[in-house]
Amino acid sequence: MKYFYKMKKIIYKISTAGLLAILIMLTACEPQMKDKPDIGPAITPAQVTFTVTPGADDFHFVVTNTSELEGISYWNFGNGATGYGKVDTVAYQLPGDYVIQLTFVSRNGYAVKSTNFTQTKTDYSLFDAPMYLNLTGGITDLDGKTWKLDRSRVGWIGVGPTSDPNGLEWWKANPTDKAGTALVDDEITFKLDGFVVTYDNKGKSYVKEYRKNDAALASVYTNPVQNDGDWDVNYTTPQSGTWTIVTSGSNNSLVITSTKPIFPCFDVGAKNNTYLIRQVTSTLLELTCLSSYENWTNWHYYLCPI
Repeated sequence: MKYFYKMKKIIYKISTAGLLAILIMLTACEPQMKDKPDIGPAITPAQVTFTVTPGADDFHFVVTNTSELEGISYWNFGNGATGYGKVDTVAYQLPGDYVIQLTFVSRNGYAVKSTNFTQTKTDYSLFDAPMYLNLTGGITDLDGKTWKLDRSRVGWIGVGPTSDPNGLEWWKANPTDKAGTALVDDEITFKLDGFVVTYDNKGKSYVKEYRKNDAALASVYTNPVQNDGDWDVNYTTPQSGTWTIVTSGSNNSLVITSTKPIFPCFDVGAKNNTYLIRQVTSTLLELTCLSSYENWTNWHYYLCPI
């Protein structure tokens, strides 16, 4: 028993010494916390200002961050396009009401400022542009132009890392791959009149597992069945929405807007429903897209008209 009590006193002394050491360390740190630089109050939306002025023609406009603070400007132009920098240019080629949003990041935090912009004019040169004609068949084709996955080509679907612009480095489908899946008979139609896009899957769609598991789509994608690495799901179509082509530098991107999923026949969860147009001719539509679920993948599509 004497041994037990001696051990208890030793443990008590060690515990007390340990606590005292911790308190000394915390006290020693306190002056350093007081010496932390004061960056001032957080930035507020009232401190963020910007202007929208006419550009080179009736369809291009210049946005300028006029805030007095120093920082970084990120733009969302409300038409599917985004921008970066104190000054940027945006194209509004179709009538509509757009929300221009500036996210301004400074050493005091960030703030968001938005303004409404209305375009009343139409850039009719769009209707003669080869990209629009090849995609849709033109304004005289009232039914639009319908596309399907081009299974005659190697890489009709594929995937690579985001560093691979082609989206084919890791895997590219051979013509006979995925033959028994729901994606082989899907169709997507683009109309120039009204910029309408319609997706028809003949009753079933083919989707990635993370799309099948997305709680927001639980009532949209039903009865999932695994098939050749991905998932067949029941999905009621046709579904219609709108499309636009957004130009940023030398890149043209196809942006789809809809209340329910619309995609070029294989749902990989395209980030911002945006597909980079690698080429579009009268007989071939080649697209790539990033995934909103995986920040390391770039997906590839070849489509051909039916």
